Amino acid sequence: MKNSDTMFSQIQKQHFNNIADQYVERINDTAYLYYFEETKRTILDTLLSYFGKERLLSKIGLDIGCGVGDITRFIALSCRSMTGTDIAEGMCHRARHNQAESTSKFLPALSDVLPFRDSSFDFIISVHVFHHLIEAEVLKKTIREFRRIVKPNGLMVIVDVNPVNPFSRLTQYLMVKRGVDTGTEKLVYPWTIFKEFRASSIKPFYYRGYCFVPHLFPFLSPLNKFFGKTPLHVFGKDYIVAGIPDKDVFDESTP
Repeated sequence: MKNSDTMFSQIQKQHFNNIADQYVERINDTAYLYYFEETKRTILDTLLSYFGKERLLSKIGLDIGCGVGDITRFIALSCRSMTGTDIAEGMCHRARHNQAESTSKFLPALSDVLPFRDSSFDFIISVHVFHHLIEAEVLKKTIREFRRIVKPNGLMVIVDVNPVNPFSRLTQYLMVKRGVDTGTEKLVYPWTIFKEFRASSIKPFYYRGYCFVPHLFPFLSPLNKFFGKTPLHVFGKDYIVAGIPDKDVFDESTP
């Protein structure tokens, strides 16, 4: 497959290589940790709702855009094995260094050119990657890669910043100010993900917004439980979208 290492991906790669050793310190505060725990639980609950606890223990997963590997290692506790990829070798190096006794593997790779065979994984997760995919074609190719490497009965899970949340622009501004992001990022609406799911023969399985009040305001976090139980969840600071392969379409298009 042709390498698609574009100008924007080069910017992202260089940036995250440069901050790899400081990444945790730049985001590691009490407020962010609250949000981070919510994200981990939300992803695990989605996997459990699809596979069930016992079946998940036998499944092989991939975390695309793994960063320093915290979510990778967390999910690895509930499945057979996890692999993490990241655009930046520096982040993968930190992930390996941080993993202690974990057996998770980490390797650098572009999200739209993944070094895996077809149908390699039972599930794929990707957290806060898609707003880094500036070019529409790269986003489309990334979702096609998800579809290619997930097994026919597998699950694909995407978490990203929700542009419809009234605080999302502020939180992104502060991430840039902290030096976590570059300022070239572009927020992706959840319906854009659904559109590309359909184009890649992926059926929507689950969608939800969560953390209406972002981690910047932890004293307001009790409001999240209220919003999470109402239709207003769609305005969550982040959204989680999950999809499954459309096997009928897949079977028709595969020799």
